[in-house]
Amino acid sequence: MIKRFLLSRKTVITLIVLLLLFVLISYIIPQRFNSSNLEINRWLSEHPYLSPAVERLGLDHVYTTPWFAGVLALFLLSLFFSSYEQVRMALKKTFQTGVASGVLSHEVRNNEKNINSILVGSGYRRIRGNRSIKRFVKHPWGYWGGALFHLGLSISILASLVVVLTEKRGLVYLVEGEAFQPGKRWDLVSTGLLGGELKLPFTVLMKRVKPEFWDTDDLKQVTTEIRLIGDNGAFTDASIAINNTMNYKGFKIYQGKVFGHAFFVEFQEEGGGGFKTMLLMKIPPKRNMPSYEDFSPPDFPYVVQAKYFTDVSRAVMDGPNPELTLRLLKGREILGKTTLTVGQEGTLGNYRIRLFDVRRWASIIFVKSNGMSGVFLGFFVIILGGIFYYFTPPREIYVKPVEDGIFVLTWRCSRFRDEYVEEFDMIKERFEI
Repeated sequence: MIKRFLLSRKTVITLIVLLLLFVLISYIIPQRFNSSNLEINRWLSEHPYLSPAVERLGLDHVYTTPWFAGVLALFLLSLFFSSYEQVRMALKKTFQTGVASGVLSHEVRNNEKNINSILVGSGYRRIRGNRSIKRFVKHPWGYWGGALFHLGLSISILASLVVVLTEKRGLVYLVEGEAFQPGKRWDLVSTGLLGGELKLPFTVLMKRVKPEFWDTDDLKQVTTEIRLIGDNGAFTDASIAINNTMNYKGFKIYQGKVFGHAFFVEFQEEGGGGFKTMLLMKIPPKRNMPSYEDFSPPDFPYVVQAKYFTDVSRAVMDGPNPELTLRLLKGREILGKTTLTVGQEGTLGNYRIRLFDVRRWASIIFVKSNGMSGVFLGFFVIILGGIFYYFTPPREIYVKPVEDGIFVLTWRCSRFRDEYVEEFDMIKERFEI
């Protein structure tokens, strides 16, 4: 009953539609690992009627929900049963006996030894038959194309399920000179249902961020120089880029596309109090266009609105002197505004503001995953199955004696018969020579 249900066309189509629906949801709703809390909260405020469903069903981290894992598991079971049927069918076709109907036949006068020699010389090999009928097959592995295709799908889906359940991803924004130590809180983190806590066994030191831009101001490349430091003090220097990842101690390390400038600002109140804070700003889209961000420093009663240009000259995307403009808001009331470059001071409401440092920052992604090798193995098996199916269709010849020295050759092609029918004509000609 379960087997019949999972193999039914309606069930398979429903599971595929559900998987596609999950993919569509991940594009429509911002996902927690790829989006900041501010972006997610903004989307939820713009779609208040969807907020309850998003929070209850976990649609903002759809690939780590039990719903997605459950649908993937059901699809895997369906593929397992389908693969079993395909293997059983391939075995039956490989070792079947008897003569097939609806095929081409030809009568020859020859002895059995010469017949065997001619067929083997034509690429056919003796597979199986019975006492009276001998069976020769060219490319018998072609029977396994469909089975390998389904097995490859099963392997890929099984490996994907392992990835979904156990994969751990962490993203951290690091400023030049800053170190991310084991146990420190991630800026964004995503773990599978069975993944557990993500903790690095080494320290990551950001040494340098090197962005490159095209003449159109579009991003060409982001490269970061990092140092990976073990517990014993031993370290490895590495350089990673958007298209240049690295493997280290079981982790795959990716260069994120998000980067910009970090502005170190000191707030000094007229009464004597004050604090220092760091404002992370994403790179502007163009050299003459700013980027914007709102900040709410801890225990600070106001909102700080910030915008910055990559250079005070507005002439380059990677200039030496970024310009920062700050506004101090109390609700909708603007209490003050000031524009600064590094080393300058200004006034913002009741605060004296000093921009004492500017550094570059970039995002780095760490992934600990099991099962990806299985995904690639599954793809290889799928491709192999496709090659067997489309490029090596099996051709069969049955040799049946009818009288002394007279045999009937029966030929059949399992797929693409019209493409290979001339092959049988060539074999017949070899018997007539």
